[in-house]
Amino acid sequence: MAIQELTPEQVRTLTLEEKDRWWRANVFRGDLPQLTIRAALTGMVLGGVLSMTNLYVGIRTGWTLGVGLTSVIVSYAAFKLLAAARLGKEMTVLENNAMQSIATAAGYMTAPLISSIPALAIPLVFVFTVIAVNSTALTSLTPGSAIGKLTQLFFSVAAHGNTATNVMTAGITADVALNASNLLMDIKPGYMLGAKPRQQAIGHVLGALAGACVAVPVFYALFHGDVNRLTSDAMPMPNAMLWRSVAEVLTHGLGTLHVTARIAMAIGAALGVLIEIANQRSNGRFPISGVALGLGIFLRFNDTLTIALGAFIFWLAARRSRDDRSFTHRVFVNNHETLCAGIIAGGSIAGIVLMLGETLVLR
Repeated sequence: MAIQELTPEQVRTLTLEEKDRWWRANVFRGDLPQLTIRAALTGMVLGGVLSMTNLYVGIRTGWTLGVGLTSVIVSYAAFKLLAAARLGKEMTVLENNAMQSIATAAGYMTAPLISSIPALAIPLVFVFTVIAVNSTALTSLTPGSAIGKLTQLFFSVAAHGNTATNVMTAGITADVALNASNLLMDIKPGYMLGAKPRQQAIGHVLGALAGACVAVPVFYALFHGDVNRLTSDAMPMPNAMLWRSVAEVLTHGLGTLHVTARIAMAIGAALGVLIEIANQRSNGRFPISGVALGLGIFLRFNDTLTIALGAFIFWLAARRSRDDRSFTHRVFVNNHETLCAGIIAGGSIAGIVLMLGETLVLR
């Protein structure tokens, strides 16, 4: 299906009202089903299951990943099989879009569990959410962690010496910013397909409920009331350790850090600045990324090694496979994102099941 878009000239010359009228006349597809019962149920079920992949990845690496791609692939395949067996009809493109919005919202529900557990609502959330969605619109990145750190900086003054308040308030602003930015990214493709934004917003509420109903009980089952398991070798949770460390430094001052830690911070900051300068002067051709280097130091060695191995395999496949029609090229080059989504989903769900088994059965 070809997606109609404004020409560059129309983007420059049409007013916002004229663009909206053009969209409604040429793109909007109000006659197509969108937030149907099957789309909602499929999104909530897949989102609930896939939220466990985000929970596992977050526990291991501190990252949160969108589960939209995996949910779309699974949903498309499932309803394709049902249609082939004459047990149902395939989902429309707008139903799949709504389903993906619900599943993605469920996946992002795990963010506060692997960084902080927010309990205080604060007016600052509205200001930082506007900053986050604006950043997402310009860069397609969700600056949840950065927003959290800004909140921690603010409350290091507003609630000086209170580490718990520092972490908890940062958690709520980061979580709201992540979900608002995620909704914005979902509305964009929906806008291009002619979907109804209101139904996508309702879908996000359903997804958040589904994620909470699955991820929260699983999270608490993993450490089984033993808080000593959190940030242990079994549940490293590096992002939670980072948030706690930032809160302690901001509330009690740099003097709480050992002198070697302060020297390491200075060296790291200087190295990051030098790498960024080299990257800018080489027009992005400098082979080292400061962010990637920092993550490689921060994450556990086996996780970093596995990430490097995966990158090397796909790089090598792209270098060796030049024939667009070959199986290797189609799988490892053209569909590498789909393959990666499957690996992450399968490995994460298996990891969660094994961790639950160890906690609930073997103990």
